[in-house]
Amino acid sequence: MAPLDELFELLAKKGAARYGMEAVNQLEHALQCATLAERSGASSALITAALFHDIGHLIEDDEGAAARGLDLRHEVSGARALADLFGPKVSETVRLHVEAKRYLCAVEPRYFDELSLASETSLKVQGGPFTDEEATAFAAGPYAKNAAALRRWDDLAKDPEAVTPDLAHFRAHAEKAFTNSEPGRMILVVGPSGAGKDSLIGEARARLADDTRFFFPSRMITRPCDPDSEDHHSASEEEFRRMETAGAFCLSWEAHGLHYGIPISAREAVERGYTVIANVSRSVLVAAEKSIPQAEVVHITASPKVLETRLHQRGRMSDGSIAQRLEREATVRGRNVTEIRNDGKLSESVAAFLRILAAPRGA
Repeated sequence: MAPLDELFELLAKKGAARYGMEAVNQLEHALQCATLAERSGASSALITAALFHDIGHLIEDDEGAAARGLDLRHEVSGARALADLFGPKVSETVRLHVEAKRYLCAVEPRYFDELSLASETSLKVQGGPFTDEEATAFAAGPYAKNAAALRRWDDLAKDPEAVTPDLAHFRAHAEKAFTNSEPGRMILVVGPSGAGKDSLIGEARARLADDTRFFFPSRMITRPCDPDSEDHHSASEEEFRRMETAGAFCLSWEAHGLHYGIPISAREAVERGYTVIANVSRSVLVAAEKSIPQAEVVHITASPKVLETRLHQRGRMSDGSIAQRLEREATVRGRNVTEIRNDGKLSESVAAFLRILAAPRGA
């Protein structure tokens, strides 16, 4: 069964269950929400988000969790289930619809008074209204307006007397959202060994774990996996060349006697609207800019003294001597290059990196 069919079947079969303390079930609530979105002239992506915004409840089987004081974060599990199908336009709107409730409670005092009893109960376990600082940060996000619109439809979609189209009616919107993703960004992280690329990427991956806008592909390397090094896939040189010939990589290169590859899924993710972050060699930047128009370069640098110290601390010399690494030309040229100096506090470099990742495409 195709993933889109599975999603509709899940809502059709399990959606007849109760919806907490509300007077409608999950399916009725979903149909009402999508109908309100459609009547408002929303895009197919936003209508699809409205239809599946609570699919996480069905995935988690969390009936009555809020009444027991538990927040199982249905918005996150739902967003993850939707991300591969529709990209961030749908998945991020779904992930943020709970935060949108907290935002509206903070900026519109009358909004809280109109919440249903069930929504008031869940608000408590979800963290309550945002602080002023949290509300400002939320409003600055690229999907904040869509999430707030979805939240208002969500609040209204609880009428036991409402008449809506059936589930099949919304299939066309879901199919359009599935095929009409806008391209995202390919962030190519480069820099000399010891500059801290893996540290920055690892910190960013951890902090953005719940944000479905971002995709961190694992590299294929002809080096055994090591718990003390980056999390990568390992292949023999023969296996790697076979995969390379078969078109398994969107970018591949050789450095220090090893072969590296970025999976083709990374380019596909860009085409689906994701921001993809990959650690690559400077040697592939020209090829990357030709084959991936959305490519941007983040150049991580550090002073020669810091680089030498870090390379000695790493103590992994199998893929090139320290002297050879330090002698390599550090200049990076390209259409769109941003530099981060990473020889101070890691927290400051991570913050700079996250700002780059969160910037709008082409900014």
